[in-house]
Amino acid sequence: MSRHDSSPEGVKPVSSAASASRKRALPAWLDHFNIHDMKILFRCWVAAWVAILLIFIQPALTNIGQATFFSTLVLLVIPPANILFVYILQAFSLLLGMCAAWAWGLLVMKCGLSVRSESEMQALLASLQTKAAEAARRSGQDPAWEAQILVHDGHFLNAKVTAVFFVMGLLFIYVLARLRCANPKLFFFQMFGTIAMDLFILFGPGLPSYKADLAVTLVKPGAIGTALGTTCCLLFFPQSTSYAVLDSLGKLVGLMQKPIELTRRGLQDEELPMEELRATRLKMVSLYKSIGPLVAFLPLDMSRGRWNTGDVRALYGHIREAMVAGLSLLDLHITWAHAAEQKVEFEKYRQDHDHDHHDHHKAGHRQLSETAELMYALRDPEVDGRHHRAFELLRNPASEVFSVTSQSITLAVRCLRSVNSCRWLRVPSKETFTELQSELGDMIATIKRTTDKCVVDVTEGIIEAHSDLFDESGELKEQDDMHMPNLRGIVLGMILEERILNTARRTQQLLEFILRLMELRTEHRLWWPSKLQYALSWLLFGKHSAPSLNSSDAVDDSQTSKRADPDADDGAIGDHAQEAYRRLRLVRGYKGASARRSPVTRAIIKSRDWLFGVSGMFALRMVVVTLVTAIISVIPHSSGFFYREKGIWVVITAQLCILTYMSDFTFSLLTRVVGTIAGGVLGMLVWYIGSGDGTGNPYGLAATSAVVLPIVLWLRIFLPPVYVKATILFGVTFCLVIGFSYDMHHLRLYGLPGVGYQAFWKRLTGVLIGCLVATVVQIFPKPPSATRHVCDTLSNTTGTLADHYALLLSHWGHADLQSPLGAVAEEISITVADTLLSLSGSIAYLQYEISLTPFDRVVLRDAQTELEHVNQALRRLLNLSTSMPNELQERFSQITGFQEERTIGDVMAVLSLIEQALRTGCALPERLPTPLVRRFYESRRLKNSVPMLNTTLVRDAEYRRYCVALSSYLKLLSSIDSLVLVLKKALGEVHVIHPWEGA
Repeated sequence: MSRHDSSPEGVKPVSSAASASRKRALPAWLDHFNIHDMKILFRCWVAAWVAILLIFIQPALTNIGQATFFSTLVLLVIPPANILFVYILQAFSLLLGMCAAWAWGLLVMKCGLSVRSESEMQALLASLQTKAAEAARRSGQDPAWEAQILVHDGHFLNAKVTAVFFVMGLLFIYVLARLRCANPKLFFFQMFGTIAMDLFILFGPGLPSYKADLAVTLVKPGAIGTALGTTCCLLFFPQSTSYAVLDSLGKLVGLMQKPIELTRRGLQDEELPMEELRATRLKMVSLYKSIGPLVAFLPLDMSRGRWNTGDVRALYGHIREAMVAGLSLLDLHITWAHAAEQKVEFEKYRQDHDHDHHDHHKAGHRQLSETAELMYALRDPEVDGRHHRAFELLRNPASEVFSVTSQSITLAVRCLRSVNSCRWLRVPSKETFTELQSELGDMIATIKRTTDKCVVDVTEGIIEAHSDLFDESGELKEQDDMHMPNLRGIVLGMILEERILNTARRTQQLLEFILRLMELRTEHRLWWPSKLQYALSWLLFGKHSAPSLNSSDAVDDSQTSKRADPDADDGAIGDHAQEAYRRLRLVRGYKGASARRSPVTRAIIKSRDWLFGVSGMFALRMVVVTLVTAIISVIPHSSGFFYREKGIWVVITAQLCILTYMSDFTFSLLTRVVGTIAGGVLGMLVWYIGSGDGTGNPYGLAATSAVVLPIVLWLRIFLPPVYVKATILFGVTFCLVIGFSYDMHHLRLYGLPGVGYQAFWKRLTGVLIGCLVATVVQIFPKPPSATRHVCDTLSNTTGTLADHYALLLSHWGHADLQSPLGAVAEEISITVADTLLSLSGSIAYLQYEISLTPFDRVVLRDAQTELEHVNQALRRLLNLSTSMPNELQERFSQITGFQEERTIGDVMAVLSLIEQALRTGCALPERLPTPLVRRFYESRRLKNSVPMLNTTLVRDAEYRRYCVALSSYLKLLSSIDSLVLVLKKALGEVHVIHPWEGA
């Protein structure tokens, strides 16, 4: 039984027609018309509207300055849509970035202005007074106004002062860029710190004297916006972290109904659409990952309720186990549906090959032919009928388990909602919780009774369906031919039974834990924070996960050059886990003598990698684009033009456009331009509707802004994360047009851009010029390829999986030695899964990148999928190596040849070639030890004398785990085979051997 031929007839494959009939009525970003999301939108709207009102209140505008709109801009960049602590830390990182730039800028200003001599300064001041007086006589303006114009036109510019400002300022920008790459949570820290530093670089060299409040222009409105957001988080529908986590956990538990429903439908011969299976899995995984950052903030939580943060964290772990069991059910159906598709493809290939005997030049032809012939040879209508009968026998007992498990999930959701509702007022009565405890006890007993009955009924049903394979003593009958008896029906039935029972038992354990919590916590009380140091740890270190603006902003050069080292986790794990990690390092082997370089050579190589790696090149590009766009501001003949035309917009736009990889850059560039145009148009509409052709009506503008802001905030909060930067530019341009238009007639300042359309087209021009400069800097000297990054990561992941395979072989058959592998088996697999999942965004963006490699988006996504299958199979085998009895592990090794030198060598050789092909793009040899599945069947046929099965084993509860091991091993082999075919189709084949056809 391979993954290619493991689709049972009783569970229908994919139906595209069925999926088409289940389309959503609304896109996901519009599906937020519910009370919870409306509360969040209202909170954000209040904060942003109050901030924008400050622009139209003359005393506030005069006190804060021309950048009063910056407070609204901050609330659009970081809206108060999260829980209080998350919002405070995000806003704190923003303010911290500006304050750090302010502090460094003061030092830069002190150093820069000290370069100029006192005599030179006095001469410039005298010249300024003379020129200002002459200009005032000509224009009739105040001499102080004319002096201000001369300052902005570059009267005090000096080459030495400018050099100091630029060197020290660009150094700060470089450091911020490196920090952003190392820790994506510092994105806002880097972005606003860079913007604040731009003030010192652009305007500092032209100042006549030390000006300590230069950054106040941005810091004051930024602090006001942060204060407004924090206040709204406290006053309008406040939520504690534990409340948010329990609410999300309740939704996650509710989603666990879907795998049960899909399995029930599959057993009733209903077709299961692949799109629905994958969408369900993605929804569960996405919701689970969104809860993780909130769980990290639980130690900071202060709330009132029945359960404390420790209880919620423990509950999170139990729900995770139950969710993993549900995902295993989904994965089984996805595997079967995929196998059914592949079976059709291989059958079609075999038929086409029979009609065209001359088409031997297709890449992967030999492996495709052998796999197709193997699947054709394994066809057995009699066996298909038997395991179809086994699934029919499984239907009734499993339906009872489904019903009870579904009721249990519903009860668990009720319990979570009861605990999480009415924390301050109208607390649920004690009778309510007493009733829930009684229901929990009854449901736990019902699950246990139902699962025990299901085990007996299903096991006997499977034996009955395959009774012709066993003799009277319960042993397998001897076969007349050399072929092994096909036990696929038994294995499939036992695998499905194990997944169903595992889901039910994990749900039972969840109910048992909820019952213990209810018995332990009987009163509502106030819970205080336990670990305030988590806040600083979250912000400064990447250990605790949290949502970032864009996953592509996180760059770890080590992932593109070597495999991840688990040493960093040793401090957070126990002694057993440390021992397991030590063994994992041992299986990676040892470097040869030729690889041992001198310390000087190693230092040079590390320095080169650090300076010119992905992170280094990103930081260098940030420095170059700042230098190119800012240099105009310090040239005497162009500084006035730069100031009047708001050249700072060009600088900031160019800086924000620079991204790590070219595909992200292209997509971001397109969406930024669209967001800028849309935001400018909306800002002009608000301005002209609220003011007409006047100088700005504060009442009309306040009213129109109140109507339009919900649209801006809706897009910012609820659009998919890939559009976050576009929605930020949308909101920023909206604020700039309104703010500068109102400033024009209410503040006496030099260089304001104009009103309405004038402000918009200057903003649009600045954005387009900035994008053009960023494009040139991003492309030259060499565009950073996301395709190369994805290929390198997939190559490293393949090597990591080979390490895990070696670790599995090292521990298989030694469960009685209390192997420490179980402590980290799940963790190391989750690490690989997270790495592969993190590539999804980069792979999706590859359509916007021109790549010179032979890989494209489709090939890399297929490779990513197959590596996910390999990781899932290894994870199950690693877990089984510590839990399955030794005698069954030995039986498994004997029957499959799992630990034979030839088998190990074949698998390792293929994985090594895959790793190199992904890294170099070189074609694979035609003759490889693939398909590995065929070699497995050949090896198993040679071991026909080994007693594989008897009725005693079928009735053994541990045998179901054995079936899971067998299925996982075959999935491992077939996934590697499929990955080889994916690469051969993309890269081609070399060293092709053609049989001699001469006479």
